Amino acid sequence: MLLLICVLEKPWYRQPEWVAVGLTAIYVTLTAFYVLFAWLTLSAIKDQAKENQRQFEKQLKVAADAAEAARQSADAAKVSSQIILNAERAWILVELERTGVGHDYNLKVTNWGKTPAIITSYGFRTDGVPIEIKELPENLSFVARQNQNIMIRGGGDSKILDHFEMSHYMSEWWQDIQVGRRTGIFAVTVEYWDVLKGIKPHEAQVVYSYKVSESRLVILPKYTQHT
Repeated sequence: MLLLICVLEKPWYRQPEWVAVGLTAIYVTLTAFYVLFAWLTLSAIKDQAKENQRQFEKQLKVAADAAEAARQSADAAKVSSQIILNAERAWILVELERTGVGHDYNLKVTNWGKTPAIITSYGFRTDGVPIEIKELPENLSFVARQNQNIMIRGGGDSKILDHFEMSHYMSEWWQDIQVGRRTGIFAVTVEYWDVLKGIKPHEAQVVYSYKVSESRLVILPKYTQHT
């Protein structure tokens, strides 16, 4: 009753401390609502950002999968095309055929492919390798090279490109070869064009060593190459 009388005697708006308390309460409440609103807004923005990131990553994966599928398809088409070309292209086999009992040889080439080849050049490379060396030297210099323009049909067609005396090309090391201090190496390289794959020429290489006990050249299969 006494409090009511005091209030009636002195209204709240005439009491500054009450006004300050009320304004402070209103400010705190509004600030709390603002903070809550800001937090809810930020949370929504973060959720949307995460969703956008998920969608972006999903799109990236779809694009990457599509690119990989396209690459695999292109690779498969390339392999298929290469298989067809390899099945139809010219393939030159190089041989040195001994004639008689001396050191005379024929350089013979055979096209075992299905389409013609055009021989553009051939060359001989020789060396007398010390007997203790077991591997072929990387750089054998050409001792003879001959340009050609000869077409060879496919299906096993053959041509003799040259006839030569082998020891003539090994004269520098011939004595050491004969007494077993060196191994004679004779390499033949033939360059040719393929009518199906005319971007660059092909090359066929065959390498022989000279077997003194039999006085003849013996092929070294590991060094046979075809491109």
